[in-house]
Amino acid sequence: MKFRVSNVLFLISLLVVLGGCGGKSAPTRFYMLEAGSASPSLTQASPVVILEEVTIPPYLDRPNIVTRTSGARVHLAEFDYWAEPLRDAVARHLLMELSRASGATVIVAHSVERDFTLKVAMLRFDATEDGQAILQAMWRLEPYQEQSGGSAKSWRHASYSEKATDSSYAAIVNAQSRLLSKLAEEIATSIK
Repeated sequence: MKFRVSNVLFLISLLVVLGGCGGKSAPTRFYMLEAGSASPSLTQASPVVILEEVTIPPYLDRPNIVTRTSGARVHLAEFDYWAEPLRDAVARHLLMELSRASGATVIVAHSVERDFTLKVAMLRFDATEDGQAILQAMWRLEPYQEQSGGSAKSWRHASYSEKATDSSYAAIVNAQSRLLSKLAEEIATSIK
């Protein structure tokens, strides 16, 4: 009898534990940076810009969307992720927006004739708990030496922030998209 009671108690305990694991968790959401929809009007005379490099800080190099909490603490979203690696998303967005804003052909290939080479180092690309999106970056646009004979331009600093419409991840990602568009517009003014 003792053997059967312990087996029954074990089975009941196991069912209770497993029943707790069967609860439904929150759905995972994936986000992409969105560029503007206007297409550039490219001509044969459009300058060619090679986007040679985009770097992001290691704390952002993960699928989770990162926000900053008080002080030096960061929060990794549990159910809200980038749909693609953030470095690739930033590069894609800059390609599209820089092409739109400058009228230049912006590509990542390295073996084509070009007028400029662009490097972008993202220093910060996150948001605060209350939805303030922040972009800090350094960028350098250099005339292609063999073609133009121009001298290298120094690194420039860019810093933008924008309050998202609310503190949801969707609103934060939309604000971050707009900040990247501002960076592309700033870089576009240097393409001549």
